Amino acid sequence: MSENKKIVIVGGVAGGATAAGRARRLDETAEITLLESSGYISFANCGLPYHIGGDIPKRDALLLRTPQDLWNRYRIRAEVGANVEAIDRNAKTITYKVANESKTIAYDKLILSQGGNPMQPQVAGIENLPHFSLRWVEDMDAIIAAADKAQHKHVAVVGGGFIGIEVAEAFIERKFQVTLLEFAPYVMPNLDAEFSNLARRTLEEKGVKVRTQTTIQSAESGGKLVLSDGSRLEVDFAVFAAGVRPETSLAQKAGLELGKTGGVVVNDFMQSSDPDIYAVGDMVEIQNRITHAPTRVPLAGPANRQGRLAAENAIAGNRCRYRGATGSAVIKIFDRTLAFTGLTEKAAKQAGISAQAVTVHSNNHAGYYPGAERIALKLVFSPNDGRVLGAQAFGPDGVEKRIDVIATAIVGWLTIYDLASLDLSYAPPYSSANDPVNFAAFQAMNHHSGLAPVISPADLMARRGEFHVVDVRNAGEIEKFAFQSEAQIPVDQMRDRKGEIPTGKPLALLCQSGQRSYIAQRILKQSGFKDVFNISGGYLAAAAHGA
Repeated sequence: MSENKKIVIVGGVAGGATAAGRARRLDETAEITLLESSGYISFANCGLPYHIGGDIPKRDALLLRTPQDLWNRYRIRAEVGANVEAIDRNAKTITYKVANESKTIAYDKLILSQGGNPMQPQVAGIENLPHFSLRWVEDMDAIIAAADKAQHKHVAVVGGGFIGIEVAEAFIERKFQVTLLEFAPYVMPNLDAEFSNLARRTLEEKGVKVRTQTTIQSAESGGKLVLSDGSRLEVDFAVFAAGVRPETSLAQKAGLELGKTGGVVVNDFMQSSDPDIYAVGDMVEIQNRITHAPTRVPLAGPANRQGRLAAENAIAGNRCRYRGATGSAVIKIFDRTLAFTGLTEKAAKQAGISAQAVTVHSNNHAGYYPGAERIALKLVFSPNDGRVLGAQAFGPDGVEKRIDVIATAIVGWLTIYDLASLDLSYAPPYSSANDPVNFAAFQAMNHHSGLAPVISPADLMARRGEFHVVDVRNAGEIEKFAFQSEAQIPVDQMRDRKGEIPTGKPLALLCQSGQRSYIAQRILKQSGFKDVFNISGGYLAAAAHGA
């Protein structure tokens, strides 16, 4: 190895640019080179949709570092438009092209941060349709140019995940008609159904036409589309946002091991199967922190942290371990926020992990302080020891901070009993004396201990014939929001009307959010009723689920 360590980084943006800066801060003498195939080495790719929609008015605000910036501050040599063609692992060299000029550079340690490539569904006649993906600044510029000259002001967005929803919102802000096409039954399809439905409801309320289980089958000239359900649509252009595929062609060509998810296999130090080559970001296969199963998490946060660790290990030897990801994420959907961490109920089931869940609807701050709105918060936990496994939340300001608390609890192996006793910050403009996180933990704890068992709306619907539903809302609520039940007894009358309770089956109690039905449940259980369940999240959760 040479006296001055040679560090070469392929790919910039989140993982690569972070790795370059960290490497320099650890070793002033290292020769650090960053090669980026696009025209920009470090830019805010998560901000691209917000410039399209006008929330970020200045394009330059997205451009974080230039090659000259890196040289001036860090003495890092960066080249843009650099397409790496081959890695010679024996000679420890890289061959790449810049403006048709072939170059070779030697490395002691190599860090790959090539991200992922947007996936595009197979569409017959796609050449007839102006279409774009959104990964690079150049993609954003092309989309804006197409929008500026659009005649019909109608765009098709293919994909109902993060980027698809953000692009849909951006074009609503630009006064376009937006049709969002999602092949799965739900938008944000990795979430549990009720939170996917809350996202869809918000999109539709803001003017997005959402069509699930639908995609583009073929494209004809003039922007005329034939959809998979046989219907037709005429648009100016389409934006494909149907997920990303790890960019592993260079790694595969170099003989690096790929995993079952398609990403480059790395160990805890972010090393590939070649100990002198590290890999980070969307292109790698890492470990889920809860299930310990291989996974890919194409998010900027994990990519940044992986880049930092890879640089530290490349410079100083393997001393920092990456401990996996919980998949914490958040998305703005117009004036609502959707955030999640860890396992959903659906993911736990798919992983063969026993899990239970409760849902609460609590105000984001004290109800008596102006502007209070409800947050829907679902907490997933182990039925064995109460360990926190995951959460999903939807609502106004403050959603993300609750999910961040639960993300921390997951990493700390905390239980629902720990969450219940958390001393969280409180003032009327920010929270209540008992935060929504505490409330969710209280309900989970009551269920786990057997004091007040719950049943989810989904389980109730699947087993509807096994229960008598008792609606404890008042008459006005029942008239406004109907729900099939065998008895309607307001909670304040429960003690005097217990004789009207149907018998012969377990009881499932319903109110708006689950709070009054919990009170009714305790009244009945202490009056001799045995099998009494609270419908977790109440009518609000049932309606979100589609019950």
